[in-house]
Amino acid sequence: MLSETELVFEGISNANFPVAPMIPWPDVANRIGRYETLTEALQAMFAVGCYWGEEEHLAIWQKSLGRLANAHQFGGRYVVLLSRLRLYPALLLLYAGGIAAVAAGKYRTLRTLLNETIVRDDRGRSVPVTLAVNAGAKMFDARELNQVPEMGEKHVPMSNRLFSAVRESVREFVPDDQDYRNAFDRFSYLLALSYVHTTARDWAPLGLFATRDSYDDENTIEKVVQSELQRLTTEWEPLKAGFFQGDYEIAMSTKKTFDDFLSRVRSQWEIF
Repeated sequence: MLSETELVFEGISNANFPVAPMIPWPDVANRIGRYETLTEALQAMFAVGCYWGEEEHLAIWQKSLGRLANAHQFGGRYVVLLSRLRLYPALLLLYAGGIAAVAAGKYRTLRTLLNETIVRDDRGRSVPVTLAVNAGAKMFDARELNQVPEMGEKHVPMSNRLFSAVRESVREFVPDDQDYRNAFDRFSYLLALSYVHTTARDWAPLGLFATRDSYDDENTIEKVVQSELQRLTTEWEPLKAGFFQGDYEIAMSTKKTFDDFLSRVRSQWEIF
């Protein structure tokens, strides 16, 4: 795992993926595809590890993810988009491992990935990986990515790309497409809730779940999680794994804060 991580880290160097000057949008699409190809083997290994691994293996997943999440361009001349795309391999790894952990019901693994893997952000500060590497608009400007061919879904283009890019790495564990969509949404939603809890902000990076029509679909992830929390209270598996400090009231408060933001965004997007 770690040797493959080093191969990927070397592969995404500035020599192979220069971060300046800006390149044409079709070339950006090509670059994203090259990142995906470069990380295929590592994605698969990471997903297997997060699905089957035990607590004694958590440090390995942290080292691998942290290594790629620290592939920033510090100093010198760079284009922000190209520099941030250098983190796309870490994002692929995070989603492959996170979705595999969700599929296995291993929320302790998921909490370790999201909240306990400490990396450097683009200002050199030590932060949990979810603050430095996510698919949100604050990191990847949707207006820019909408100019990239084949990204799709104008509101959350990076999440849309991840939905297709990570699919094969977890197919062994989530063969059914509807189950995959549910696992993808659950992971993305828990990432968003963790972001709100960690930062104490009233917003968080959005994923494809934000484009689901909550009026027509009774199975949107926020409704599913609400039902689980009300039914299981302190026995909800993410709480038992330590999310939200294991506190039911904190979980409900965090969820309300984020769901209010989600509702406002859906109204702006005219998704009701």
